[in-house]
Amino acid sequence: MRQSLLAIFFPVLMSSFGCDAASEDPRGTNAQPGQATELTPLDGDGEVDIDCQIGPAFPDYWAGAIDDPDLITYDNYDESFDAGISDVLIAIADGDGAFPLQVTDAIVSNFTEREQRIELLWLVDASGGLLIDAGVLALSAEDVRPGDAVTLTVLEGELDFNTPTVTDVIDFTINSTGNAVYVVDGASVDVTVGEHLNTNIRASGELIASEGSCGGGFSCYTFRFGPGSPATLRVRDGFGFDVGDCIDLLAPLGQFGGTGQFNIDNNNWVSTY
Repeated sequence: MRQSLLAIFFPVLMSSFGCDAASEDPRGTNAQPGQATELTPLDGDGEVDIDCQIGPAFPDYWAGAIDDPDLITYDNYDESFDAGISDVLIAIADGDGAFPLQVTDAIVSNFTEREQRIELLWLVDASGGLLIDAGVLALSAEDVRPGDAVTLTVLEGELDFNTPTVTDVIDFTINSTGNAVYVVDGASVDVTVGEHLNTNIRASGELIASEGSCGGGFSCYTFRFGPGSPATLRVRDGFGFDVGDCIDLLAPLGQFGGTGQFNIDNNNWVSTY
């Protein structure tokens, strides 16, 4: 389901997908990230750099914006966990005005905030991730956290630079807290836009090149972190990063022009080591 759905947006970038074995709880079980096959990171000049370890470089207690590291699961939810995200993504892609649509018990996976209000909110079920422009909800970070199961009604959505985005919701309700939050282990998985857009990725690696200024007071770097193609790391000017820095990251995967991109809009998503 997830492969055919995301192929609507990025058919060229699709790769095979299979759900992990089912557990009693369709939202998955907690697990430690896999030990990746060690890769040889390169510095900005293409020379071997052994300072950055690609793989299990995270301390156990660090979980980005997720309050409790024990909530993280590296096994995707059982395919029976269908909160209705796929229906919303299809409606946005079709542009046929098939709203309103109900999303039920989707898991909050991440967020950004501005002036103490939730600005962007990511939800997830077994079919993939969903990005919500959450300004209309007037929520604070104290109101909703990763691991919450939420129900809402989607009124509108659009393709924002080819990223499906919900732009209007009502009837937002938190049904439970402390649920498992699916995170892709980027050290051992070939991360692609086609399969992992708007899904949390956990990765460590190196900034191997500068891509220069990339609009709105941001700078971009090429970030190599696992067995697949590098992604772009987009951070605000003055963040203090440079080519050769070793980066730990837990953030939703975005895209620009079909290339994977991490937009660091939450300072808790990234650190150096």
